[in-house]
Amino acid sequence: MRTLGVTVLLLFGAGCLDQLPPEDPHTPVEKRGACTALEGLTFRSVDPGECGLTPNGVGYCTWSLAFEAVDGTKSRFTWQHSDVGESGHVTCENGVIHTEPGSFAYQGMFDDANLDLVWDTRAYVPAP
Repeated sequence: MRTLGVTVLLLFGAGCLDQLPPEDPHTPVEKRGACTALEGLTFRSVDPGECGLTPNGVGYCTWSLAFEAVDGTKSRFTWQHSDVGESGHVTCENGVIHTEPGSFAYQGMFDDANLDLVWDTRAYVPAP
């Protein structure tokens, strides 16, 4: 008798699933994790920034920012700015880039449709 009740319940539940609307496969699923859209890319600053002192005063140069794969939960960044180089781990969520605890505290925004990147309030474009 118990088997009959479970069978009826399963058949009834299966009929209800047919009435659920289908999922749209084109709806993006946003989650916090690795910045896979950035991995393998290098960016350069749109405007030159300070790069240390020269005999003639402050020198200016283009800053660079590169991303590489680590695992499915985070990516690595390497940032060359001023006369400093930094690296750490980042995650992405809905176009927002967050540094991981233990890394330097920076934040960025990325629009993967046109490859616009803002990192620590400075605009970057893909490096040629």
